[in-house]
Amino acid sequence: MEEKKEKQLQPEYRKNIKYSELLLRKEKDTSYEERMLWENTVVGVLPFRMCEQVDKYAYDITGKKNMSLVFARIPMNAKQIRIILKNIFEILEKSKEYLLKEESFVLLPEYIFTSFPNYEVELCYYPEYDVPIKEQLERLLEILLNVVDYKEKEAVELVYTLYQKIKETEFQVEELLKILEKKKEIFSEIETKQENISFIQEEERNI
Repeated sequence: MEEKKEKQLQPEYRKNIKYSELLLRKEKDTSYEERMLWENTVVGVLPFRMCEQVDKYAYDITGKKNMSLVFARIPMNAKQIRIILKNIFEILEKSKEYLLKEESFVLLPEYIFTSFPNYEVELCYYPEYDVPIKEQLERLLEILLNVVDYKEKEAVELVYTLYQKIKETEFQVEELLKILEKKKEIFSEIETKQENISFIQEEERNI
């Protein structure tokens, strides 16, 4: 389903001196979600722009890079993956407060935007997308498996663990956030042990 919907997106991009915007075609009447995003600033959701074309949704992407460009630069380490996924999961959870549908977020790298150096994420909410969140997250994790730094064991383990969880018949986004937090604690302990070993070795060389 996602591949079929992806072909239907037909994105356009416009840029001038003041701003850059993403345009997606609009075929349905104005929805509750569209009005909600016009009237409220939802943290982590790309803001709508006023568009003179009534058959288009317009999103402000000024100063932002999409994740496909980020993934193409360098292999992703555990810290980068954890920050990006944590942001995505938290946005999905927060959106429930505004009665936004999970399946209308487009979780393809080309539609996930970030700003450097903190990897803060903004997602594209497209009311006409309607792809199950499980299917979207599976696809996203499969993409991450192709861009993860395989020299870093922690990064590979993190992606595989999340992927296996998402493949389960039932899962909650909240559970994915718990996995990220647990892995963060484990990785912190490993880093602390490695630092202690390095310190001891340095002290022994100085004796």
